Amino acid sequence: MNDAAAYCPACHNIVVFVKRGELATCPVCGFHYQLSGDSRKLAPAPPLPFMSFLKTLLIVFAVAVALGTILLAVVFAGCMRLLKNV
Repeated sequence: MNDAAAYCPACHNIVVFVKRGELATCPVCGFHYQLSGDSRKLAPAPPLPFMSFLKTLLIVFAVAVALGTILLAVVFAGCMRLLKNV
């Protein structure tokens, strides 16, 4: 059983509702309610392969820009230190 336990408002117990078609029934007191059909059918859409590739490409580009900026800062600091001694 992969159904989660839930609180029954009629008998105040934590139970696993028995689902038959569009009705969910409490096994302890018989309380039942109608299930909405939309909640079972919705599933997240899988990401598009192209978008995943594009996202990876943008991340790689951002990391390359960040590393280039750090390298430029190190070279600038080294040149300033060398010129300060002149």
